[in-house]
Amino acid sequence: MREWIQQLKWQTMLLARNQMITISIVVTAFYAGIFFALKDLPNIDKVLVAIVLNDPATIGLLFIGIAIIIERREKVLSALFVAPMNLHIYLWSRILTLSMLGWGCALGMVLTVVGSSFHWVHFSIGVIGVSMLCCIVGVWLVSYSNSFMDFALKSFPILVLFVNLPLLNYLGLYDVPFFKYLPIQGSMDLIINAFEEKPNQRELQWGYLSILFWGGIFYGVAYRAFLKKVVREEM
Repeated sequence: MREWIQQLKWQTMLLARNQMITISIVVTAFYAGIFFALKDLPNIDKVLVAIVLNDPATIGLLFIGIAIIIERREKVLSALFVAPMNLHIYLWSRILTLSMLGWGCALGMVLTVVGSSFHWVHFSIGVIGVSMLCCIVGVWLVSYSNSFMDFALKSFPILVLFVNLPLLNYLGLYDVPFFKYLPIQGSMDLIINAFEEKPNQRELQWGYLSILFWGGIFYGVAYRAFLKKVVREEM
């Protein structure tokens, strides 16, 4: 537990030092201002869901990659893994810190539009779920990236395809049954139902199970890639 707390503090300090928290707050304030001005427009709820899905996803995927690349460049990882550092604690402390940052940013936008009249638990798990999944994908992706530019070029198609394909069905642009089984669909279902007066229980169950299922699979793959391509090379 002590190592967990130390790592969470350390990861938060790194986010603050690298201006990632400041950037997130500025972007959130920008979106919140736009939503406040447009909150009476029709279908603003669909736009809100789209942004709430993408904002924590972007924070999770890009920020974890940037942070790890910086640590590799500054030889921080070498010092960490020479010491008896638990790799699971290192990865999950970073994933949880960024997921909470994404949750706070998404919450700020939602409070601006709908106030506090939504299902907090479904919303929170949905947002943390999408951020967590994207963080894990970011860990896997950065394991095969040689520079920030390389990582950024690989991240863009993942954000477009991995995160936004399920949105096409929700926004009514397409109706592709296969999209409903994509990893992000569960988190999106939780976020959508968080704003419903009577949430769809079947979609909620699928949402929670989907996050656990895909999170476990993705983490196993990302952990092995990070151990092989990053930790062993740094040591």
